[in-house]
Amino acid sequence: MNDKKTPAGQPLEPSTEEQNHLRILRENPLMGDQIRAIVNRFEQEVAGGMDAHQAEESLMKSLQELGVGMMGQWALNTQKNSLEKAHEDDPKLHKHSKKNSSGTPPSAP
Repeated sequence: MNDKKTPAGQPLEPSTEEQNHLRILRENPLMGDQIRAIVNRFEQEVAGGMDAHQAEESLMKSLQELGVGMMGQWALNTQKNSLEKAHEDDPKLHKHSKKNSSGTPPSAP
């Protein structure tokens, strides 16, 4: 184990909880990017003199956007897993997709 300490006196080795956070961020890279952007924007806004009420509103909006992104990522992952499971259960299944045309032949000149 590394005996070096961070400036706050905390060990450099991540705790179990921090390791779980790292795992989640690695599995959801978009979420990590969004969280980093939220923290950076919040720090810039506060450093720029934003009052507590404005900072809270901005943070709440950013967290809402993060939630929307997480739901979208969850939906994509769930769809992918469902398709893989269905294909494993019945390899003869075909992915259903919408027709590209209306089915009517083009008009004759």
